[in-house]
Amino acid sequence: MSAVLPIAVLITPVLPLPGGSGRALRAWDWLCELSRDHAVHVLVAAPASTVPAPPPHYPAADVRALGEVTRVTARYRRLLGLLFPPAAFISRRFVLDWQVPAQGFAEAAGRGLVWPAVRRIVVFRLYLRDLGVFLSRYCPTVELELDLDDLESHTRLSVAASLLRGRRYRAAARMLASAAQYRLVEQGLGRRCRTLYLAAPEDCRHLSRRTSADVACRPNRMRMPADVAPPPRPGELRLLFVGTLDYPPNEEAARDLAQRLVPILRARLERPWRLVVVGSHAAPELAGLLRRTAEIEFIAEAADLPGLYAASHVVLVPVRAGGGTKFKTLEGFAYRRPVVSTRHGVRGLAARPGEHYLPAETAAEFAAAIHRLAGDPPLAERIAEAGRRLCYSEYRVP
Repeated sequence: MSAVLPIAVLITPVLPLPGGSGRALRAWDWLCELSRDHAVHVLVAAPASTVPAPPPHYPAADVRALGEVTRVTARYRRLLGLLFPPAAFISRRFVLDWQVPAQGFAEAAGRGLVWPAVRRIVVFRLYLRDLGVFLSRYCPTVELELDLDDLESHTRLSVAASLLRGRRYRAAARMLASAAQYRLVEQGLGRRCRTLYLAAPEDCRHLSRRTSADVACRPNRMRMPADVAPPPRPGELRLLFVGTLDYPPNEEAARDLAQRLVPILRARLERPWRLVVVGSHAAPELAGLLRRTAEIEFIAEAADLPGLYAASHVVLVPVRAGGGTKFKTLEGFAYRRPVVSTRHGVRGLAARPGEHYLPAETAAEFAAAIHRLAGDPPLAERIAEAGRRLCYSEYRVP
């Protein structure tokens, strides 16, 4: 007779999947770890219509969408919280994006659960914390684990700077106010949580100075592709950028590629070349810019992302804002392609410039790095191989 596994509850804003967004990948890493010793119940804090069906042989005992029994803070409270960030001390319901249990949450979340068998409750993302705290009442001996992923206050401040550079002043002001809110929320994270996880070591150092909870670094990791194609044959030089384009740092990066990098490459590169930009949810104006630029191939929905990496010579990571660590950088490493990146693009990773990637900050520096890699295949091969070895040793899902 097989032993009955203890139960773990994973609360996440997205369905954990081995491909897709960075959040889905990080949630998948959690699911893989928990499922080794637990029967995992995945609670997705999103409407059922937005949650895809789990693929075959999914490593979870149960998956439920909780959109109908969770709610985001009322609009008037969010507005008051943005106008007066210290209201976050009074109640978390003044905090932007914060989710709280609605009527019927306990029944929906607990369906099929045997509370005495619950051994771990892991909440992925800070703004879902109250959902985990609510469920922890039913198993008071289980300490809550909270995966922040990134430090929300720092990330939102960084995104605000990106919005300011794009002259989106109202959105930037809103993001600055929410950064102040989350800075206050982070002060009290030691209560009710056993461990706080962050992806970047520098975020761990910052938060450790402001909380009594245990702070641990949990790097972003990914499943390594089993087969990696060799570099494409000489011919048209193919450059690749991947990013969800409704996220301001990715939108800024795509716009910089089209408006700043392309003109330099157009004047400098003698070899035929093409820049492939892959990203969903682009605003109409940005999508139009990308489609009008002759040298850019814009793909809104990639049916075969591994194939696009296989067809590329160089992966570009020109992001200047955001938080945590970047899966787009890890993907470039994993698919064994030389990466050209800003400092921010390799933030939190043990990657050394000139060894694992080529550094660049401006469009001119990106163009120079691309030109260097295009003219020196042995260098491109060394950079690509070093990046893959680093990803395999440090950022691979076991």
